[in-house]
Amino acid sequence: MQSRKLSVTFHAQDFDRTLVFFRDTLGLALKHSWNDPHSRGAIFAAEDSAEVEFFGPPEGQSQNQPSPSGMNIAFLVDDVDAHYARLMAAGVQLVEDIGDRPWGNRSFGIQSPDGLHVWLFSEIPPQEGAAS
Repeated sequence: MQSRKLSVTFHAQDFDRTLVFFRDTLGLALKHSWNDPHSRGAIFAAEDSAEVEFFGPPEGQSQNQPSPSGMNIAFLVDDVDAHYARLMAAGVQLVEDIGDRPWGNRSFGIQSPDGLHVWLFSEIPPQEGAAS
């Protein structure tokens, strides 16, 4: 399979809080959103060929779809420590504290308003002379 784009989609339990989380808290670029009599939705650019998209019921109606469960989203970032400091200052719910991982990255996890675990990580450059 040759994929041209990756799109992670889910149903938001609280559409407005989820929109604020991805747009304002994480700082992802909003590509498109809609609010019509049948549904609401938002699409965020995660990179040139990846998107995060979520849906909600029409305004004033309850969500009848389940929350995302057992799923994580991970973003490779340039300076994970700077993102960690910014997001902790914003009061996000921490899932796992920042640290170096044995698989070669430095990461931390937070939780979205819908319970989705979101990970931010930077690759740890290999040390010169270290065995690979």
